Amino acid sequence: AQAVLFVPNPAGATEALDNALAMIDTCVDSAVEGFTAAVLNAARCMKKVFTVSATASPPSSLWCLPGPYAAVHGCFFHFGQCLWRNLQSLGLHDWYLEPENSLLIKTIQALAFVPPDDVIEAFQQLMDSLDADTDETLSDFLAYFESTWLGIVQRGRRRRPKFDVAMWNVYNRVEDNLPRTNNSVEGWHRAFDQRMSVTHPTLGRLVSKLRKEQASTELMIEQHAMGVRMRKKQAVRNLSPWRAIASSVPCSVLPLTFPHNGSFFPCDWRPTIPSKCTHRLRPKLSCVNSSVDILYEWVSVDTPPAVYSFTDDCLSHVVRERCYGNTDVIPNLVHYVMFGGKEIKFFTFLGILSAVRFVQPCLILFHMDRLPTGLYWDTLLRMVPNIVHVRRLPPTVIFGRNVTVVEHQSDIARLEAIRKFGGMYFDTDYLIVNPLEDLRNHSAVLGVEIPGTNFANGVILGKAGAEFLDLWYESYHTFNDKQWAQHSTILPYQLHKAHPNVSLHVVNTLVDPHYQDIKKKFYDNFFDWKSKHGIHLYVRMFNQYFEDNFETKNSSLGQVSRNILFGDSDVCFEGMTNAGELVGAEKVRTPEATLSRVQNET
Repeated sequence: AQAVLFVPNPAGATEALDNALAMIDTCVDSAVEGFTAAVLNAARCMKKVFTVSATASPPSSLWCLPGPYAAVHGCFFHFGQCLWRNLQSLGLHDWYLEPENSLLIKTIQALAFVPPDDVIEAFQQLMDSLDADTDETLSDFLAYFESTWLGIVQRGRRRRPKFDVAMWNVYNRVEDNLPRTNNSVEGWHRAFDQRMSVTHPTLGRLVSKLRKEQASTELMIEQHAMGVRMRKKQAVRNLSPWRAIASSVPCSVLPLTFPHNGSFFPCDWRPTIPSKCTHRLRPKLSCVNSSVDILYEWVSVDTPPAVYSFTDDCLSHVVRERCYGNTDVIPNLVHYVMFGGKEIKFFTFLGILSAVRFVQPCLILFHMDRLPTGLYWDTLLRMVPNIVHVRRLPPTVIFGRNVTVVEHQSDIARLEAIRKFGGMYFDTDYLIVNPLEDLRNHSAVLGVEIPGTNFANGVILGKAGAEFLDLWYESYHTFNDKQWAQHSTILPYQLHKAHPNVSLHVVNTLVDPHYQDIKKKFYDNFFDWKSKHGIHLYVRMFNQYFEDNFETKNSSLGQVSRNILFGDSDVCFEGMTNAGELVGAEKVRTPEATLSRVQNET
């Protein structure tokens, strides 16, 4: 007869199950309890059953999975996350941001590196060193830590904690050169999930995929044991296949294989925007069996871009297979977030062209609920054939907190996009002025906005699942829709100060000048923009500078605009004579000579 054990109280499941198993003379077929406790007990059962006798055959029916020497190890990163979330729930967020306080919490977390047998003693010594005020402030947190991770002292001995010291302690794993986190497991799961290609597979499909995965793993193990050198996956050399067929596009204004100083347009380009084009190229993502590719199809000019959902597995698969170079940590993928279906303005058109010129991405993902409108949007679709519409609604709730301000909705959407796919996010009024390859070998990159105060989130670079981006996203548990910029720019700066060991590359060249001095340095003066990666225009605050034809002005804004449009800041601006000379200035190249040179180069 089958033995079935029901454990109704997950909090006491561990001890209850151990006591029950000791009283039963047969293996239990199934146990109903909380998921976490069930997993831990399954592993303990594996070890308990199969270490009784090294030669004993396993019973034919078990409540746990078969496996003789199962061991449970916690992830050090998630251990730290548990401590951080408990601090937040106790209202100690601001207290933690003080350097001496964050060091104390990190010291408690560092108990994971103490030999397991010495953890209790080390914890007690740490508690004895606390002053009365700190001890009172942390009383609830210390009670949580002791009950959850060490065990409460009752009747002269410690009760079993929710998570044993041996499970979350990493001392022996460090000694044995084993991983401290579950990054490798999550990485495998992400890759396997993408290979499934569907969100909810049938049981038969899942089993089939698992068999293939197992066969592949066993083959790799055998090859490694035989000393066979494993061949690395071939790098994708042609990151944007549409460039190879660009010459066959009869009405594409944009030369798709171009140097950074190539010209998109002639000087009198604006009157020619209403093109006679009848067709354009559109990307189509293909995921058939193990084949992943970006295909291009001819469509009429009024056909909208291809649409994919934010959760589309094929989209994730294409990014992973087609948007990385040899050494890239961050994929060559660009994101924009636009909600509301508004008209594209010229400065946004200019910003997107700057991404095309200096990033030359594999795809440009527009995260939108509705398509934009206007002449510049139509022109972009004709010119840039790697635009993809990722359909999603503005997020209205995060961690149970309402989000109604559209700017906050965009803040959350951009963070979710980078966490899921990786890549580079840019605001619609951000102009790239130099290539970004040097920044893409880091897991996460942010630019300083106001030194000592905040980071800018108008440009975010990161790999999928970057630790800092996860930490930033988790901070939205305390989000307040009435606080402007708190979670979007101020909190990431504070998180970086509080977690210096979490990888984040901070640069001063992404957002310089910032909104407090851009008028004086950039709009009303000549600025050394060539030493920067990009310029955030802050159009909302300085709308008066964006009159018609501002790219023709003899100013820093005009220079940057001409550099994006024509590949040269010294052409096509007011004050030039027919001979290519500026009154009172040095001689510059004529537009005709520049365009001729660019055409020859391209």
